[in-house]
Amino acid sequence: MKTKFFIKIFVTFTFLFSLSTFAGESALWIAPSEDIVGTGKVECSNGINDWHIRIKSDKLNSVNPAAWRISGGLWYSMVDIGQWRTPYDAAFNWSNPLLKVKKSGGTADLFFDPLLAWPGNVFKVEAILNVNNVLTWYVISNGEGWKPGAVWRGQSGYDKLGRKNKEADGIRDWEIEIKSPFLDDSPARVDVWIPYKPIGSRLTRSGCFDEWSSEKTVQRRKAMPADFNWSAEKMTIFINPVLACGGDQFIVRAVMKDGSWAHWKVIGLGSNWQPGGEWFGQDNQDFVGANSSKPNGVSDWHLQVESPDLNSPVRWMVKGAKSVYEYAANGQKLLDSGNHPLHVNSAGTKADLFFEPVMERAGDIFYVSAVLADGTLLNWGVTSTRQLRSKEVKWLGQVPNVQKDVVFNKTTNSVNQWGI
Repeated sequence: MKTKFFIKIFVTFTFLFSLSTFAGESALWIAPSEDIVGTGKVECSNGINDWHIRIKSDKLNSVNPAAWRISGGLWYSMVDIGQWRTPYDAAFNWSNPLLKVKKSGGTADLFFDPLLAWPGNVFKVEAILNVNNVLTWYVISNGEGWKPGAVWRGQSGYDKLGRKNKEADGIRDWEIEIKSPFLDDSPARVDVWIPYKPIGSRLTRSGCFDEWSSEKTVQRRKAMPADFNWSAEKMTIFINPVLACGGDQFIVRAVMKDGSWAHWKVIGLGSNWQPGGEWFGQDNQDFVGANSSKPNGVSDWHLQVESPDLNSPVRWMVKGAKSVYEYAANGQKLLDSGNHPLHVNSAGTKADLFFEPVMERAGDIFYVSAVLADGTLLNWGVTSTRQLRSKEVKWLGQVPNVQKDVVFNKTTNSVNQWGI
């Protein structure tokens, strides 16, 4: 049965791609060599050579499509295929970057900002003539640009970067080393990503980010700063290690001055993952509130971590699915002013951490990070094994006449509210 299934799939794709061979049809993947369009609202080069697809079709001879769309490949850090379109549509300015089309008779050359693609990835091209008439082609990507030679070095001896600026933040940077003949000159820019599953293992936790760039302005999203040193086909990249991770797949892109680019994959081993974490949940101790380092009458969540390397920590962070908590010693500023208060009792090789409970679930993992005086980062993963749940709560569904039409001087939608 499996053999028949795979034969059917093969025949289906063979049919799709063989459509281009009839009636003067062809859809070709052209090696990137021009930089025409970036990721903004208008056609503007961004220093990165575009992906290029060439469509030849007799159907295009006498028509001018109202719009074009391309889908395929993967976003660097999202579990979704890439999408490009023209003309520009403000409703899709983040997820659908601009597409540039050069059309002459029955030939259309399409240029679009590159993301991720492997050899054999399928891209779908659509020319929209009107609502009921769409021309479609499929093209196979060459998946060019992947190179070997990247090595994970972990925490370096340098602290060059913070979360937002190229300035020290007390945490020694992560370091990636690449040796490649492609790097025969110093790159114009370097970008680093951690993909989500299924192609990566990025932690989906608050306060965890997934993109770094040496480029000051990154149009697609706001990236954390990256820095690099280059010499004779060797490059050392530095990124801020705020994200607690281990075994994540990092993707590095180097863009040269002529717009050419290459990708590398490297497995990041994190920074000193430690055993020895225990969850106590709410145990009738109250040190902090949601936004204040003072008790608020709500019993805090309590966890404990332990390590023989736990020597004079100067900063603590706890990352959950919903919130980030932080403690900074000696009056230092928080890495992010939006982080919630964290109370720490540290003695010897153990530390007890207390923080305001939120809507996490039993079984969720809290990632704990301690920053030592020398900038070393220690990480733990502590599983929430139990949380209090009241048995007095009952679901009532929609309850009539519970909610008034005007609440706090604002008119409601007059729909009966859910009741608990």
